[in-house]
Amino acid sequence: MQGVEQFGDFAIQIRLKIKTRPGEQFAVRRRAYALIKKSFDSNVIKFAFPTVQVAGGDESEGAAARQSLEMAKKAEVPGAG
Repeated sequence: MQGVEQFGDFAIQIRLKIKTRPGEQFAVRRRAYALIKKSFDSNVIKFAFPTVQVAGGDESEGAAARQSLEMAKKAEVPGAG
């Protein structure tokens, strides 16, 4: 099946097949992605992205959550810590 492949929480997966000359597939793919993005922009279609909100009645809860996020980010980056 070509077209919409599946719907996700933060994505719509689309499958296409494009025939190119040998060696031109990467340039054609970049151009296709650019045209799709331009079409989304001109039709005011925005991409969703996951967010995290911390709610609580105590200021220290928010500070603890921020500190946990900072520690997790440092753990992801080799040498940062």
